Amino acid sequence: MKALADCVRLAEMPKADGTFALWARILQDQPHDRQYENRINAQRVRAGGMFWLIHGVLVLLYLGAGMAFALLAPAQFGLSPEDARWIAGAIILLGALLHVLATTLPVRYRLHRVEDTTRRLMRSHRRVSEVVSALEEKEQERSRQSELLVDELKVLQTLLTQALERRSGTKGKASPATNDAATGEEAAEKTGTPSDSGARRAEQPRRRVVRDPGQARPLAVEELDEETLLRIIRVALNENRVDLYLQPIVALPSRRHMHYECFSRVRDEENRLVYPKDFLPLATSSGLIGTVDNLLLFRLIQLVRKLGRRKPEARFFCNIADGSIRDSEFFPQFVDYMVANREFADRFVFEFRAETFAGIDPAAERHLDMLIRSGYRFSLDGLTAPNFEPDRLAVRGVGFVKIPKELLADSVLDWARELRRRNILPIAERVESEADVVTLIEQDIPLAQGFLFGEPRLARDVLA
Repeated sequence: MKALADCVRLAEMPKADGTFALWARILQDQPHDRQYENRINAQRVRAGGMFWLIHGVLVLLYLGAGMAFALLAPAQFGLSPEDARWIAGAIILLGALLHVLATTLPVRYRLHRVEDTTRRLMRSHRRVSEVVSALEEKEQERSRQSELLVDELKVLQTLLTQALERRSGTKGKASPATNDAATGEEAAEKTGTPSDSGARRAEQPRRRVVRDPGQARPLAVEELDEETLLRIIRVALNENRVDLYLQPIVALPSRRHMHYECFSRVRDEENRLVYPKDFLPLATSSGLIGTVDNLLLFRLIQLVRKLGRRKPEARFFCNIADGSIRDSEFFPQFVDYMVANREFADRFVFEFRAETFAGIDPAAERHLDMLIRSGYRFSLDGLTAPNFEPDRLAVRGVGFVKIPKELLADSVLDWARELRRRNILPIAERVESEADVVTLIEQDIPLAQGFLFGEPRLARDVLA
């Protein structure tokens, strides 16, 4: 305590006093400290004297009582001297036991209180330690999230830069593989796509209007020229109006939602929807398809982080266009980011058109190998014939193959069974009737997808 007081005085003392002034004050206080210690020692001596005095009197009391009984009992009660001495000894022993008990009970009581206090302190210490650990974990998680956000922003910056640098009038032919990637979402939208012939012609937006995408209605794109539709796409990218939609992939025969395929929707300034079958061809020809698809991928990353540990078995199928794979600026950054965040390997499945997967160049194949080693798996769609060796697909990280229900004849079924033996699950596509479901169950197809099980819906509504 004295040292602590000295430290406090040192902290409170003006700097001009100096160290010598502090030691002068401490030396001046020493006589007062000695007087205090002398008073404490005197009190201890007095307390010790009283302790021994009280206990000495108690000892004399039960010893005197025992001796008096031994002397007076033979005459008063007619006992023999030997019996009187035995009873006197018992009285002295009982007095000693009561003395010891009276002395130890307060000590035991205080010990119990100390033990209770110690236990409470230990519990408080454990709680404090848990809180500190939780805070440290949250701090580490915030740091990690900040690093991830920086990485995402770098990739998004690349995408947006590519989008904004292209002039509005830029036209170009997309590669066949890129067109195939565009038709991947078109195929899923061929049936059940609403239309609104009374929708008004889109105009140049004068201000940003934020509306609920859940209340959006379709845009009548047939009334728009190509330049207006392209402007809607560019403004939607600039103002973050590309929404994530999910369509379930169900298990048969239970029809339980197992996985989800991801689709994109573009909204104009009046909250009207543009469907993939309408904007993908133009986005592809204008060079924006990679930007749309990959912005959507990072929207999915945020969704999976928010989802946390819910639906741990669910995987999300992300379509990767051929143009994105061949983008020498974006794709290496994308692969590096996914490899650095391997916790997404149990959540994401990257989907390719069958033709694209068959014609991947060596540079892109090396990047895909990095994803495979990090635990990611791939899916193939757009299959027209069973022209892939199951062993080759297993080595190349393929975990799912989508097969249109019309192709599930005997030869394709045999091929699908070979896939399952290699832990590659076939998924029946375009299932639209109950008769199809009965047939698929008889064919032992484990997974199915189609408008019968649910059309694409806004992600926040699907996972609410």
